[in-house]
Amino acid sequence: MYRHVDALSERLCGGLKKLAGEHTVRVAITGVKSMFQLHFGVGHLANLRDQQGEDRARATEFSHGMLTRGIYAIPRPWFMSAAHTEEDMDTVLDAAEEVFKEVRRAHPAAVGDPA
Repeated sequence: MYRHVDALSERLCGGLKKLAGEHTVRVAITGVKSMFQLHFGVGHLANLRDQQGEDRARATEFSHGMLTRGIYAIPRPWFMSAAHTEEDMDTVLDAAEEVFKEVRRAHPAAVGDPA
């Protein structure tokens, strides 16, 4: 069970990071396996000072965009469980791609080259 959850988490985090990069939305992903969080406006987090540069407005915008697509993704840690499937990951990543496009279109100056 844990291998299943870890594999889904790795796929989702990797997919989110890739999509953000493709749409030039700067996002750092932190966490441990099945519990992770997206941080907008920063490319890397090494300490608390780095986190102060987060773009919370973009995180909220992303969260709302995901919610309108049926994905409950609040700008807090995300949690994976054994109930999640590969199909769920496809659904989340498809929705995330649409939302990253919207964020990029709405705020071209607020996003930047991903680190």
